[in-house]
Amino acid sequence: MAKDIENIKINLEKAEKAVEDEIEKAVRQWAESVKTSADTTVRAGNAIATMQMLRNIRSNVTREVGKITGVVGVGANVPYAIFRHEDTKPHFPPIEPLTQWVIKKGLLKSKGGKSRPAAAFKKGRNADSLNAEARGIAFAIARKIARQGTTGLPFLKIAMNLNRERLFAAMAKIAV
Repeated sequence: MAKDIENIKINLEKAEKAVEDEIEKAVRQWAESVKTSADTTVRAGNAIATMQMLRNIRSNVTREVGKITGVVGVGANVPYAIFRHEDTKPHFPPIEPLTQWVIKKGLLKSKGGKSRPAAAFKKGRNADSLNAEARGIAFAIARKIARQGTTGLPFLKIAMNLNRERLFAAMAKIAV
């Protein structure tokens, strides 16, 4: 009788470990699909200037006693990500980062209608006038932000909602 109870305990422990492994696998797959969806949402929302935010979308799955946690987010080395994700109230942002953003987005057009390359702003006889024009555009953008704030693109929330059913379906398939 005691031997049977020991066998039952061992089998229960093996079954518990197997179920936890399957849950962890499902959560890892879900986190990766959320990461991919977040990337797609940012690209579709045209929220790209330097690719820094896209390169730093990360996922992590941790396993503790009786708990498996999956997290998807943007690394701490992208401090502007939270402001891109959420709406902001009206405020006057610093001009220099906006000037760099204007240059990287190619918002200055040449006479032919093409955007100017970033190299044109560093050297050449028109570099100062191009920088002044970029600064003027940045100032106009800053004034608009000071009046209206910014509209966020909640790419992580959107990605999570798009993949919620996938997680539920994966959990429903897990059998003991």
